[in-house]
Amino acid sequence: NGGLKMINTYTKNALLNHLFRGTVYNAPATLYLGVSKSAPKEDGTGFTEPSAASYARYEITSNTTNWTEPIDGSLSNSPAFRFVEAQESWTTAASPLTHWAIFDASTGGNMLFYGSLLKPQEVPAGGILEIPQNALATTIVNA
Repeated sequence: NGGLKMINTYTKNALLNHLFRGTVYNAPATLYLGVSKSAPKEDGTGFTEPSAASYARYEITSNTTNWTEPIDGSLSNSPAFRFVEAQESWTTAASPLTHWAIFDASTGGNMLFYGSLLKPQEVPAGGILEIPQNALATTIVNA
């Protein structure tokens, strides 16, 4: 489940450039949800994804089916987001998944938003990580 959510430096700068400087920001047609065993930093570093062969970021088409309509600067996922079944363990008890992030690429790319999971998650072989409907809330707030 998605907990604390933050807009990162790349996204802030892209939006400001788009709105105030006329530099066009082309929103990605596909977003990619990744999970991490460490807390990412606002600059997009520090995100440690599972190194398991069966792990891949979850692909999300940017559309009105996958995301709710924004209300007061916040939206969430309309369907549940289910990762592929883990063919081998993605985590250990000592190093569970603790954070999520949305990227503009299936590997590498730019981190757009990130947040903490409501509770640490272990994904053993045969497990399926699922983000329930409306659990990945993303909010833009004033500081």
